[in-house]
Amino acid sequence: MKMLGLISGEDGQSHFAEIELPEKSTPWGSMKVPVQECAGWEMGESPPGNFIDWHVARVPRVLIVLQGALEVGVGSGEVRRFGPGDALYAQDTTGQGHTSHFVGDTPTRMITIPIKP
Repeated sequence: MKMLGLISGEDGQSHFAEIELPEKSTPWGSMKVPVQECAGWEMGESPPGNFIDWHVARVPRVLIVLQGALEVGVGSGEVRRFGPGDALYAQDTTGQGHTSHFVGDTPTRMITIPIKP
């Protein structure tokens, strides 16, 4: 199963990449990723217009947008927009990192799930 991720590149910059996650079939005919160990979860909210300059993920984490919109930028200049229901697996714990810009007219609310190494 694939998921969009942020990874640290050998060039010292973060990059968007499709991350292949392990998967298994269920008795119900669907596929899922086996349970991943996590350190808990956090919920956060940021006001529209808030901009966070270059930073890395403190630890690998899955971010899920619940409301509002977030634009994430990487060193190449590429920017991707995430809205309600979108998920990102941030693994860029070294290098320049990425930017976060909370856009739109409403606060952006997110859940982040730090993944245990």
